[in-house]
Amino acid sequence: DDCIFTNVNIETEFGNEIKTKCRVPIMTGALGSTFIAAKYWPSFAVGAALAGFPIVVGENVVGVDKKSELKNGKILKAPELERRIEYFQRYYDGYGAIIIQMNVEDTRNGVAEYLIEKYGNDIIIELKWGQGAKDIGGEIQVKSLEYAQFLRDRGYI
Repeated sequence: DDCIFTNVNIETEFGNEIKTKCRVPIMTGALGSTFIAAKYWPSFAVGAALAGFPIVVGENVVGVDKKSELKNGKILKAPELERRIEYFQRYYDGYGAIIIQMNVEDTRNGVAEYLIEKYGNDIIIELKWGQGAKDIGGEIQVKSLEYAQFLRDRGYI
């Protein structure tokens, strides 16, 4: 019998010059700077890499990370972003991709240049313009004046 699910091929690819192969035609939504996204990132990233589909790191991950380091307004160190990329890359086997979404603040802080220098073609950059509609839950929690001042100093309103 040839009509069994293991004989089905739903692979796809995207990209013009550099092709990104996927085992299944799905991808995640952006998992950004929220504490929930950070907490559950390992499960999402490992699952996406093993299943072979793209996963998206959302905006602001570098900017809200207290351990990231900026000098003259440009990122020097981005531990949370690096952690997310490394979880995916550990299980990546040529299918899927890790896509890093950037907003205006990320661009201003030099996240694209940092990613290109450190990861080159091993990642995909998505430039975001504007904000999509969210019912609830897309915001980060700012629970202290100290953290609010930290974010203000990084250019957030």
